[in-house]
Amino acid sequence: MVLIVSLLIAIYFFAFYGKETFVDFLVSWSAGILGIMPGFTLDRKREQTKDDRVKKDFLALMRNELKEIRGKIPPQTTIPSMLYPEVWDSFVSSGLMRLLSAEQVTKLSSAYRFV
Repeated sequence: MVLIVSLLIAIYFFAFYGKETFVDFLVSWSAGILGIMPGFTLDRKREQTKDDRVKKDFLALMRNELKEIRGKIPPQTTIPSMLYPEVWDSFVSSGLMRLLSAEQVTKLSSAYRFV
């Protein structure tokens, strides 16, 4: 869409202002497009890398938390014990669940449901 609008503007400049103005416009337009597009691409890659790192860190924290909770569960007693899953609550409340697939969320939810 941006390219179509830019092309129409270029034709307008060429038709009404002449070749010199058209060349000036074309140079500034191409510099803008060639500078902005790689910038957006690099920013998106950086955000994906950051999200992957956060996802990996939270999964490691949840794995450690589940191992720790498993070690605290007493064997078949009638007295209930309170175990509070802090990492899971933090993960859910921060909205980082969007980083996981639906299958991963389902498996983690079922694992934490029994805690």
